[in-house]
Amino acid sequence: VKDTFCDVRTKFAISMSSRFCGTCILLLTAGRIGQTFGDAQRSSLQSGLRIMKGFRRHYHSDRINGSKACDPGDRTQDRKVEAGRRVQLHRSLSKLGLCSRGVAWKLIKERRVLVNGKIMSDPLTWIDMQSDQVTVDNVVSERRKETRVWMMNKPRGLIVARVDERGRPTVYSLFQNQNFVEHASTTMTGDDKDGTSNEPWRFPVGRLDADSEGLLLFTNDGQLSQKLLDPTSGVEKTYIVQLKGVPSDDCLVKLSEGIDLDGKKTLPARFQLVEIFDGGKDGKTKRSRIQVQIHEGRFRQIRRMFQIVGFRVKKLQRVCIGCLTLGELPVGKIRELAKDEIERLMTACKIRDSGGMR
Repeated sequence: VKDTFCDVRTKFAISMSSRFCGTCILLLTAGRIGQTFGDAQRSSLQSGLRIMKGFRRHYHSDRINGSKACDPGDRTQDRKVEAGRRVQLHRSLSKLGLCSRGVAWKLIKERRVLVNGKIMSDPLTWIDMQSDQVTVDNVVSERRKETRVWMMNKPRGLIVARVDERGRPTVYSLFQNQNFVEHASTTMTGDDKDGTSNEPWRFPVGRLDADSEGLLLFTNDGQLSQKLLDPTSGVEKTYIVQLKGVPSDDCLVKLSEGIDLDGKKTLPARFQLVEIFDGGKDGKTKRSRIQVQIHEGRFRQIRRMFQIVGFRVKKLQRVCIGCLTLGELPVGKIRELAKDEIERLMTACKIRDSGGMR
């Protein structure tokens, strides 16, 4: 028995080693081919990975085209996804404002979702949100009848997520507590509790980490969310950042021109010194407030940029997104945007209103 076990273990080790070596050889071979045909700026490994990703995209495209045909008797309503990028199918339903990713996963498994007229049963299938046509049954697709947007003054300490695995409080607790102002008619309904009402699904436009505060938008319109987050749309996000210490003019110019972050240079931005004041426990430590205006929103971007140049962010508040300012909205409160505010947002994003707005 011992000899048999050792033999099986040896065969397993040889099998795994062969697979690993085969994968490495395949990547390097593909990389050499890529370098030969005009990809000389990248290493062999980078070129190989790029080619393998292309094969993967082609594979998923074949899966969509080869799916089982739709039953002609199904009562469905087509929804053409007008803008976006390649995403997994269950995420695309969330971006359309139809439901959460968890609910979308269930709908797909129940074979109620189609892509280009073909029934899909795999939530992880990749689709192109610009060219592929997503269809769901009438009950789901009719839930999004109008574009709605909510503005929140996020306090520190809340996680921007529906549910946190570590049990930390999330921004959705403010919706559940009905912390609304100005629009008294805006109330919570079953959709925000158990998904049983016709109230549109709200999802955040971008993120603010737990230590950050300020303006956070929620919407049920996936296209509007995508445009607001897309750096090419030119929608500026303005932040007030409090630092320990005072950066020099040269340092702010360097940040404005862009610095390397995760191997990619940040886009040009605006960093302007607003105020210098005494802070710290002794009241003698110099601190500063910097106004930052950026178009992109990479993971903890502002904090990491200042860390690279030697400064620690003590406080970060977002005060403006495009034409929307935080104004006098109290911390922890929410208000629904009026129709003219949504129209200005859409104009800034160059979106034509193809449906209703609230």
